[in-house]
Amino acid sequence: MGIINITPDSFYSPSRKQNAEEMLKQAEQMVNDGAKILDIGGASSRPGAEELNATEEIERILPAIEHIKKHYPQIWISIDTYRVVVAKQAVAAGADIVNDISSGLFDDDMISTVAQLNVPYIAMHNRGTAQTMHQNPSYKNVTEEVITELRILVDNCQKTGINDLILDPGFGFAKNVEHNFELLNNMAQLRILGKPILAGISRKSMIYKSLKTDAIHALNGSTALHMVALQQGANILRVHDVKEAVECIELFHRFDSEHTGLHRILTVRDLTLFGMAAIIGAGIFSTIGSACFNGGPAVIWLFVGIAVTCGFSALCYAEMASRIPVAGSAYTYSYTTFGELIAWIIGWDLIMEYAIGNVTVAISWSGNLTTFLHQIGIDLPAFLSKSFLEVKNAHKAFELAIAKKEEISAYTKSMHELWLHAPHIGSLPIILNLPAFLITVIITSLVYIGIKESRTVSNAMVVFKVLVVLIVVIIGAFYVQPSNWVPFAPNGMSGVLKGTSAVFFAYIGFDALATTAEECKNPQRDLPRGMLYSLIIATALYIAAALVLTGMVHYSSLNNEAFLANAFLQRGINWIGGIIAFSALIATASVLLVFQLGQPRIWMSMSRDGLLPKKFAEIHPRFKTPKFSTIMTGLLVGIPALFMDAAFVTDMCSIGTLFAFALVCAGIMILQHRKDLAKPKFKVPYINSRFGIPLLLAVILYLLFHKNAEGVISCLYLLSTLGIVNWIRFIVWLIIGMVIYFAYGKRNSKLAKSQEAANS
Repeated sequence: MGIINITPDSFYSPSRKQNAEEMLKQAEQMVNDGAKILDIGGASSRPGAEELNATEEIERILPAIEHIKKHYPQIWISIDTYRVVVAKQAVAAGADIVNDISSGLFDDDMISTVAQLNVPYIAMHNRGTAQTMHQNPSYKNVTEEVITELRILVDNCQKTGINDLILDPGFGFAKNVEHNFELLNNMAQLRILGKPILAGISRKSMIYKSLKTDAIHALNGSTALHMVALQQGANILRVHDVKEAVECIELFHRFDSEHTGLHRILTVRDLTLFGMAAIIGAGIFSTIGSACFNGGPAVIWLFVGIAVTCGFSALCYAEMASRIPVAGSAYTYSYTTFGELIAWIIGWDLIMEYAIGNVTVAISWSGNLTTFLHQIGIDLPAFLSKSFLEVKNAHKAFELAIAKKEEISAYTKSMHELWLHAPHIGSLPIILNLPAFLITVIITSLVYIGIKESRTVSNAMVVFKVLVVLIVVIIGAFYVQPSNWVPFAPNGMSGVLKGTSAVFFAYIGFDALATTAEECKNPQRDLPRGMLYSLIIATALYIAAALVLTGMVHYSSLNNEAFLANAFLQRGINWIGGIIAFSALIATASVLLVFQLGQPRIWMSMSRDGLLPKKFAEIHPRFKTPKFSTIMTGLLVGIPALFMDAAFVTDMCSIGTLFAFALVCAGIMILQHRKDLAKPKFKVPYINSRFGIPLLLAVILYLLFHKNAEGVISCLYLLSTLGIVNWIRFIVWLIIGMVIYFAYGKRNSKLAKSQEAANS
């Protein structure tokens, strides 16, 4: 942002332009040097400057705006004023942004006026009046007080209807030199507010007073502090010297690859299709069969209940996405509302949703591939297409059934035979799920190459699999036998609830869209729509598919990996069975793709905050994707997929996701009712149940009358159904995460370093 002062008394004399010819010449130079925005001011705000009346200010700036718009229509113009009447006429003349040094303090109607004008608003932190703001400013902790006051300002602007808000910490305004340097050193903390940050440091007294010179000779100092501001997260530099600032930005991008930026190409259609890519496939083609086996036809009510739960959570994700349009999903949202510790916990927890969840999808893809190849006469060696733990657990079940003289299923017998006759190294059988590993490598490579390529492939796969699901529902409806729906709930409610993990796993995916915020053209508008659209469409397809599936065949025959294709094979519809088997390959691959997109971007956000090594935030200079994080995600999914049991990782994934959903819903409650957002203490003590049950009842009664509490309550209920074994695994996982946080993350976080610097 280049500064053009149409004043006779600005603190930096070369920026003063008093006629159209001088102004246009400076504008031309700035545009050629690389300025994207020109900030035009008609009244000086330097200490001791005489107050200018509004009429004279308008007479100065209107011709400048009109001339620049005429000659450089592509350039954005910012009007630097704190007066409503000036802002109105400037926008009418062609100004695109209102830059207010007072953030509404000097004119009470400014914020509401900007909302009506529907233009971006640069709001600067300031105190006092134009005449008193420079007189003995006082702070106990300048960074904390600036953040607190800006947070109140953000809430006020959003309530008034300002959608595009840029925050300026206000260097030099109601702050002395020491305050300015302390604030600059801690400016990264302002990222918690979730808004772009503008740094206006150029040639200010904090530079020339420190260097014992003047504004004329403060160029080198300005360039040095501009680099510091960029490292602290500044998104816009407001400068007198555009060429030098542009060069500073280019060198910074070379130096720090995490700021080279991701490609912003995703639209609401792309986001809806990405959501459907994640949701439709993980359920219809992999886990719904086991849920139907346990609950019978009544499993549709579980779909409805979990859809409502996800709907509550989706609404909260949607509001969070519109408030905080940056990558990171629940991690970023938790950082904003709960602080660093809880953000770390949720970031660690999300590994269970995305990375571990993808192990399940990769294993499912392998099962679908085996079925498809078998139908065309190709049989893969069983020891190279089954997971080690799956076969081992079946072998143990076989031996236990023999000891108890119980009936043994054909599947268990086949796994026992595989355990005995697979190639061995010593006493250890060689059993690897090679297809699961290979599909992970292929999808990770695609994700690594770029978001545009991933979008194209994903959209094509979604269109194909939705068409197949519609064909399945329509054709299957003609083979429904109502007698298969009797009894509707053969195993009662307990049987229905046994499918909680499987059905909930089928819905996982819409939240992955939030990780792509920095790749959306308009994240604040499109992310909420994409989440809700994909969830609604998927729910309708799930319920229709479940009804048709349980009506075509008896529910007891659905406990197998390729249950959908087998259901049609049982009814003698061989031709559609092959299509379903192939579609299952496409569907599960698309799920894998979306989750492989999500996990690296969470790690990237955590690395930006210092909680993970900086390498996790590196962006590929050509492909514009998180390069190291993507590779690590591929390894984290691909290697376990060789050995793990799908049932184990499905339950782990579901409990992790519900935990994330509950925190996001709770975060909305905090955002709506707390202004300071201080970090809450996190403590989970043991409480005797005779005291705990009344306390829990009181909490539930409070939540029932609290807006946005529905998501928290429904998530907590579903969490309670997942069983003690899953909770033990989850707690162990969190303990491992806490060890890593206190050993590395806490000591290296940017927030901790900023606080240490402030304290020193």
